[in-house]
Amino acid sequence: MRSDPLPLLHGAPASRWVPGVLVLAPDTTAQQFAARACRHFEPHAHVQACAHLADAFRRIVAGTPDLLLLDPALAGEQLAALLQHARRFRPALTIALIGATPPRVSTPRAAERPDACLEWAELTPWLAQVLPRLRCRAQLEALQVGAFGDTTKPADLVPAA
Repeated sequence: MRSDPLPLLHGAPASRWVPGVLVLAPDTTAQQFAARACRHFEPHAHVQACAHLADAFRRIVAGTPDLLLLDPALAGEQLAALLQHARRFRPALTIALIGATPPRVSTPRAAERPDACLEWAELTPWLAQVLPRLRCRAQLEALQVGAFGDTTKPADLVPAA
């Protein structure tokens, strides 16, 4: 019997869920900081970085990000359009604005509302809470209803320590 309580953290099997993270930041330093922060809590996270708004629009449709980290200064006037686009194509996507706070809109619609507005210094503690929630959500979605209405436990569900 293996004594390691978290054997799946040492290697990422192909069937194991890993978070998809899309980082939209203007410079490579910010992109690398976000990628390191994500991989600190989820070592096998699939992090994509881009510095252009058009790339972000395309990657939201083409990929399956679970988390969108974006600098609102880079989106500028098109921030509301990007948020609507992200919510339309990925309704379960968690969106965080990082950096300078965008100008206040009097009453933003639900499609234009991010899940969090953070400074760069707050990113790591926030990810420590959000990435496990994304993992739990993915594992709950993987549960299947059995013949008698009960659920079966996914093979890669890790017990709490």
